[in-house]
Amino acid sequence: MADPHNRWTWERALRDRSAAEGMKPATQHLALVLATYADPAGDGIYPSVETLMKVTGKGRSSILATLKDLRESGWVEQESQGSNLSGKSSRYVLKVPGK
Repeated sequence: MADPHNRWTWERALRDRSAAEGMKPATQHLALVLATYADPAGDGIYPSVETLMKVTGKGRSSILATLKDLRESGWVEQESQGSNLSGKSSRYVLKVPGK
């Protein structure tokens, strides 16, 4: 059986389940953008909020709220908290809810 947390499995689960679970299109879009930063295992995701703003065209509050939605729904796990003072970005990993 494939690793339930690898990027390929995650992308297909998101594609197949997001509409049925009532995910907003903007949330699905940010989720897929985050996946483009992941390594094949679904780890190593650490774009800054500013980078996500540039890539998606969304504002800071929208990005932060959407990241929160993805964490709370179980599609993304935050492994470490970034800091503007240190210049470090938060680190995320892709997760398939319920697996």
